[in-house]
Amino acid sequence: MITDRMNALLPHPLRVLGVNVIQSSDQLHTQVEKLAAEVLDLLHVPCSLPSFEITSNFIGPGYGIPTPESSKVIIECFRTDGILFDPVYTSKGVAAVKHLMQQKSQEFPEKIVFWHTGGGPAIFDQHYYADLLSYT
Repeated sequence: MITDRMNALLPHPLRVLGVNVIQSSDQLHTQVEKLAAEVLDLLHVPCSLPSFEITSNFIGPGYGIPTPESSKVIIECFRTDGILFDPVYTSKGVAAVKHLMQQKSQEFPEKIVFWHTGGGPAIFDQHYYADLLSYT
């Protein structure tokens, strides 16, 4: 399991949660396991992969189609922190983190690391932002 290996290397336990924005979670889970194992092999790390979760609850109507929540979080982050991120990948991930943090039943660590893995070019695609302005 992925978290077990990573936790063996870190001073504090780690919970890994992936936010899926495109494909079947089963396919994605298998793909992530394969890539992580390859990285650990390249680094010559002699431990097993820690466990991790992938949620598909934030895909919305599909890939490249913003959700109302992802559009609202773009505006909120830009207004409060001056951070602008893309409406395809990152906004759905940030909306997922915000939603999960607001759930009373979830326990979250003191610190959260948000690892952005793509989507930058969509920032410059005007068709995403025309709809986004309706959430202001």
